[in-house]
Amino acid sequence: MENEILNFIAIGLGINFYLGYFKPLQPYRYQLTYWLSGLIARKGWFYLAPFLTAINCVKCLAFWGGWLIYLDIRLAMLLSVYSYLLERVLNASNNVSAEGGDSK
Repeated sequence: MENEILNFIAIGLGINFYLGYFKPLQPYRYQLTYWLSGLIARKGWFYLAPFLTAINCVKCLAFWGGWLIYLDIRLAMLLSVYSYLLERVLNASNNVSAEGGDSK
């Protein structure tokens, strides 16, 4: 049970790190998106264009990744909500630290 919870948390963190929080990964994400968009355009697979949105959105990537990993729609939705809330918390903590702390 503990391993499942830790894996769930790690997947949410991994998705957030991939999609913006961890800056050294961003060039690779941009390269992957650029390469896939070129492949879709060259091959004429325009029906796959929404896939690019899905791999660049925290909620979408968490939902589809969770569904593929757990094969359970409830866990996929929970992972999506968790990843979204984690993104909000990480962004809020970044804003506070960038301002030099809470100035209230």
